Amino acid sequence: MKKSARRSSPSCAMSLMLSRERRATKFASMTNEPPAFAGTELKQNLKGPDTMARKHEIFRSKYLKAADLDGRPRTVTIEAARTETLKNDRGEETKTVLYFKGVRQALPLNLTNWDSVADVTSQDDSDGWPGHKVELYPTTTEMRGKTVDCIRIRAPAQRELPAKKPAAQKQPQVADPNDEIPY
Repeated sequence: MKKSARRSSPSCAMSLMLSRERRATKFASMTNEPPAFAGTELKQNLKGPDTMARKHEIFRSKYLKAADLDGRPRTVTIEAARTETLKNDRGEETKTVLYFKGVRQALPLNLTNWDSVADVTSQDDSDGWPGHKVELYPTTTEMRGKTVDCIRIRAPAQRELPAKKPAAQKQPQVADPNDEIPY
């Protein structure tokens, strides 16, 4: 009995990827979860079976990470600021967690980000934060002797103002050398 060689053609790979995509779309519609950032689609790369995804695209967290910003700042509107007890490697910790309009993931605040939101909103009380716009941006910080990615908060960037048209300049009047000088 002769073994048949299994062939992999580009059309086979494409149909396999499309069927995976349909299952993922069906699952997403069953869970009714919006994307992490409204209006932001996951990048679809249909080049072939050897394409890879990034870890944060496959394993979505309940909380925002710097990788979720894709290296760009995002302007968001605060929907709620809730106090929650979160677990970490040192036990449990009570933190303020920000929820944003149109964003599935939340952002727990550290002291630096708390102060930034208070400055942007001009409100020391987190009850006054909903409705304010803030800009989230990825950067790095030192933590336990290592440089790690993090999210920081600032006031939304101002768009460039349109250039003003120069006003019609008056020609300077040149004094006539024959004019009399009044004494």
